Amino acid sequence: MRFLAYYKPMDWQRKHKKRILAYLIALCLVAVILLVIYLYHSRVSQNEYIVSDKDADTGSGVYVVNEISKSWLEREGGLLGAEYDCRLVNRTKTDIYDWTVTLHIDGDYEIDSDWNGQYDTDGSYILVKPMDYNGTVEKDDEQTFGFILHTRGKKEIDSYEISYYKNSDVRQDPFFWIAIALLGIITILGITDIYYGQRYTILQKAHEENNMILEQSFTTFSKIIDAKDSYTKGHSMRVGIYARLIAEEMGMSKEDQHRIYMIGMMHDIGKIGVTDTILNKPGKLDSFERDVIQTHVDVGGEILKDFSSIPDIADGAKYHHERWDGGGYSEHLSGEEIPMIARIICVADSFDAMSSERCYRKSLSMAQIKEELKLCSGRQFDPQIVPYMIKLIDEEKVPVAVDI
Repeated sequence: MRFLAYYKPMDWQRKHKKRILAYLIALCLVAVILLVIYLYHSRVSQNEYIVSDKDADTGSGVYVVNEISKSWLEREGGLLGAEYDCRLVNRTKTDIYDWTVTLHIDGDYEIDSDWNGQYDTDGSYILVKPMDYNGTVEKDDEQTFGFILHTRGKKEIDSYEISYYKNSDVRQDPFFWIAIALLGIITILGITDIYYGQRYTILQKAHEENNMILEQSFTTFSKIIDAKDSYTKGHSMRVGIYARLIAEEMGMSKEDQHRIYMIGMMHDIGKIGVTDTILNKPGKLDSFERDVIQTHVDVGGEILKDFSSIPDIADGAKYHHERWDGGGYSEHLSGEEIPMIARIICVADSFDAMSSERCYRKSLSMAQIKEELKLCSGRQFDPQIVPYMIKLIDEEKVPVAVDI
């Protein structure tokens, strides 16, 4: 399992809530668009002008068929009488309603009687409106209306004009399907986000519990390591803290800072293979004892080499005593051959050694430590890391006290 030590659950949850709010707003907007499309199609005014009803009964769309069922001559007054049987035909895929038919007829005329409509006359036209019961003409259906007309001379209707409303089929509108597709996409994204948000919360909690156990374990191990040397209690934890502070100054990510902190606490784990008599010897070590002490880096590297959950943890233990000039141990690496994590721990380890009391000397002052860091920059220490350590000293962020 890859090491995932640092998370920002509050930041993630805040962004998650914003995304859910955005989905809801988008859903509302699409719903409004769908409502507008529906309302538009539910009452769309249509006008159609037909100049002749010749062969109209074979046509399509909405049209009027005029038939004179009978006609006669009024002897008194010389008027022509005719009975007009009309049909309003709807050959569309939708119902029409609130229709109006305007019949154009030249000359003098007079309506004697009428049926299935409301009739108004004005000059050269007759305006026909439906009654309450025949205001709607269903698709592929027709409505009849008629009247008896007295005219002088011509009795044919010259032309007519139809106006009506129709319930347009919203399914034939491409914008309707685009809105439906957007609605589906937003809904799927929202549900997916909610699902993975819940999964993330569960995993986040599990990771936090695992990381807490891991950090507590490392803290315990560092105390066990430092317990072997009465003069270095708290050393491992302080090195981890200093290494993390250096990483922070270097602009590393929060995850890397925490990773370096954990690696710093384990850098001296190899000392468990060194006898207490050598570790706690008050006087100067002989060459054999120095060789034994130096083996702790190889022992530490060997112990941690299979600890894959924290990348580079073995490098921190194995290479933290390498020197920038190649004079360190045990591989005698130099410069950038030394892993970055080990170079950081080397500076942090040396700072803690100089700022702590040891069996053979007292702790150095911050001024003395700064001079030593500058003197050893480019020799023992990476010259690019030393300024960060000095900055921490100047800002009084170090040294730190730890509970042991």
